[in-house]
Amino acid sequence: MTRGRCAAFILLLVMFYFAQLHHWSASLQYAPSGQTGLMSAEEIANGIETGSSTRQLGVLLIGVFGALILAHNGRRKLRIRGSMGVAILFFFGWALASLAWSDDSTLAVRRVVCFAILWFAAFAVASYFKQREVLFFLFLASLAFVGLGLVTELALGTFAPTVPLYRFCGTIHPNHQAWNCAALALSGIALGDAERHHRLFFFSASALGIVTLILTKSRTSVCAFVIAVVIYKALVSTRKQKQFWMDSALVLCAVLIFVCGALPFVEQAELASVTERTVLLGRGAEEANTLSGRIPLWRSGLGYFCDRPLRGYGFNAFETPQRIIDLEREAGWGAATFHSEYLDLLLGVGCIGAITYVFVILGGLSRTLVLYKLHRSRYYALECAILVFFLAIMLLENPGRDPNVPTFVFFTIMARRGLLGEPELRTSRTTWREGVKVPETIESYAPGLRR
Repeated sequence: MTRGRCAAFILLLVMFYFAQLHHWSASLQYAPSGQTGLMSAEEIANGIETGSSTRQLGVLLIGVFGALILAHNGRRKLRIRGSMGVAILFFFGWALASLAWSDDSTLAVRRVVCFAILWFAAFAVASYFKQREVLFFLFLASLAFVGLGLVTELALGTFAPTVPLYRFCGTIHPNHQAWNCAALALSGIALGDAERHHRLFFFSASALGIVTLILTKSRTSVCAFVIAVVIYKALVSTRKQKQFWMDSALVLCAVLIFVCGALPFVEQAELASVTERTVLLGRGAEEANTLSGRIPLWRSGLGYFCDRPLRGYGFNAFETPQRIIDLEREAGWGAATFHSEYLDLLLGVGCIGAITYVFVILGGLSRTLVLYKLHRSRYYALECAILVFFLAIMLLENPGRDPNVPTFVFFTIMARRGLLGEPELRTSRTTWREGVKVPETIESYAPGLRR
């Protein structure tokens, strides 16, 4: 990677620092002896109504960054690739059309513009930077944010892993920091496998990511990370080991679904100490309501969904200030989102938009699997694991709502699969790689994929 590209990634990293609202004193807010970090519905409503000028500036700079890249790179341009490319454009058109029926047009415009800017910049990065460079950026950016968080907590004296209620957050919310930790751990494992040099560094950084991920005590991120790692291992392992890893992935998915469905209905007195140390990650039985508390919130949301099942209430614009206050009365606690990307999509853009968005992700995963079979590259296996991670984490969190590096890299993968004519899709002659016969064209694996 040239110095110019390294400098570009450093600038992008700084922009995301402001866009994600990192703050050096965040660990004081979530310290065991300090505040809980929870806000009332009125505080959340006021924050949504006024917005954040720092975040808006960061997102705007990311858009300018993407525009400069496209202006500098005139070689690779937009190319709609089959049904996936059409679905991406349709989703953006549907999100834009949702402004017409949104109850809060100002909020809807802000959300649509932010989402479009991130996708625009992701398309620009995918068109200019190589696949390997983008994955390196994910690794280094995650390492930078995790390392900055550790340094900040050590400087403030809030790093206390032996305290039962401690959660590692660094400079942002613990659940959001968990995304960086998981990205660091996952990319470190894959890059350690793929790169011949500095393997000890990659695996050491991955170990750091795993430890800090556990310290965030984010159950959803931990489960999604484990599933993603198992999928990655299932792809890169030998034929004899694949069945074991695939069976493990199925079992983990079943366990995740069972936990998400059963834990909210378990009484606190019935939660054994073993469960507290494993499923609850040491957060204690008294905090199990963070999951069970979503049930009345989801029930309230489903009631609204039945009123507009097809079109929704505007892209990411259902949670208006007034509705947040109303939901607090119905669910018993205030929340800026429904803590489920899928439910927020249903409420925002209805069944039509939500199904289209999931189709785009599954289409990207399918094409990435095809490319892995064609090239047997650890980079494609890592991209498959990233897509699986997001499919899992979207069950109980909203990674797409918050501007962050892992989600941005996720967007670049989708843009690369659906909106760019990838040179890696083209092969010349039949070759043998790692004992696997590679067909002359990708149509041998997926007919019509180039169209």
